[in-house]
Amino acid sequence: ANGVAFFPKIFEIAPAALQLFSFKDQTPLAESAGLKLHGTIVMQTVGKAVAGLKDLASLVPVLKGLAERHADFAVLPEHFPIVGHALLTTLGSALGDKWTPEVEAAWVSTWACVAAVMEPALVAASQAKAASEANPGIEANHANTDKDDRMSPTDSASSLPESAILREHVEESMAPSEFVAPARGGGELYSGGAL
Repeated sequence: ANGVAFFPKIFEIAPAALQLFSFKDQTPLAESAGLKLHGTIVMQTVGKAVAGLKDLASLVPVLKGLAERHADFAVLPEHFPIVGHALLTTLGSALGDKWTPEVEAAWVSTWACVAAVMEPALVAASQAKAASEANPGIEANHANTDKDDRMSPTDSASSLPESAILREHVEESMAPSEFVAPARGGGELYSGGAL
C-alpha cells in the first residue's frame, strides 16, 4: 500500500511525471497492476538501500548503476527533489506518530545521501547516452567517463554521513510498516524501469 501511495504523491507534485511510466495509461491508476508492482519494487529498493547504509562503499556503485539505468527512461536531475518529497511525505503519513523529528531527520539525511550519489551518475549517463545518439557510429559506455571526474566508491562513501544513529532511526522507522528492510546481505537493488 505504501508504494501505491508513493507514486500518486509524485504525480500530485509533478503530474507530467506520470508520462515516464509504463503504467501511465492504466486506469484507474490506484488499481493499476503496473503501479502496484512498481511501487512494491521501489519500496523493496528503499529497504535494501537502508540495509546498505552499513556498507556505503558497496552501496555507492549500486546506486550509481541504478541512476545509469534511469537515464534510459528520461529521468532528469529535477526529478530528485520531487521523488524525495514524495518519499518523505509517504513515509510520514505511513508512520504517523512514529514520524518523529529524529526519524524525519534520519530519512532526510538518507535521501540526501542517495541523491548525492545518484544525481551526478544520472547526469553522466544521460550525457553519455546523448553523445552516443549524436554519434551513432561511436558506442558510448556510461562508465566511460574520465576517471579524474568521478569519485571512486570509497571516495563517495567517505563523503556521505556514516552514522549509526542515522541507520538506527531509518531502520527503526521501517520495521512497523511495509518498509521493512530485507534480510541483510546479498541482493540487488531495484533494476526495473524509471523511478
